[in-house]
Amino acid sequence: DEIRCKTLFERILVLIEQAEIAVALPGGGGTLAEIALTWNQIQTQGMEPIPLILIGPGWTQTFDTMYQSFPDYILPKHRESITMVPDVEAAVEHIKEITKT
Repeated sequence: DEIRCKTLFERILVLIEQAEIAVALPGGGGTLAEIALTWNQIQTQGMEPIPLILIGPGWTQTFDTMYQSFPDYILPKHRESITMVPDVEAAVEHIKEITKT
């Protein structure tokens, strides 16, 4: 289904509200904003928890740097709400595993 949105913020809210699983491919600032808002909503219980899967070594490096730089601000349980996978194939396998399909 195509859903047109006027702003990035509106687009992110629609994505978050309708997602059963969130998967992020390598990207830039917009993708990072989508990840950050989704992760924050999961952490603060602003939404039902959903799997948040990040694809590629760039996200692993980005989040590892953040975890190391701000260890007192990111609880282990919040780190566990993100799954890092190396590629799309691994993401598909992880989704199959968690949905048992």
